[in-house]
Amino acid sequence: MDGGHELIRGSVPCAFSTNYESITGTGRAVFCETDAEKITGLRAIMVHQAGQDFSFTGQMAENVAVFRVEADTYTAKARRG
Repeated sequence: MDGGHELIRGSVPCAFSTNYESITGTGRAVFCETDAEKITGLRAIMVHQAGQDFSFTGQMAENVAVFRVEADTYTAKARRG
């Protein structure tokens, strides 16, 4: 996954660069089977993406598939500057 992209302009083409943040790793995607697991995941996604905690019903959770990532290893890096 990556994010935080920002173009750094230079005075000549070779002086251009990019700020970034990235993470890579190994692991597995695991299907969330219960409504409670799905609701936990959906709430976390909405807090992260919208900055707001929403309520979900079991009926809402029944209509979506939610996966969680179980990471075995990961590494991250960033360029800011």
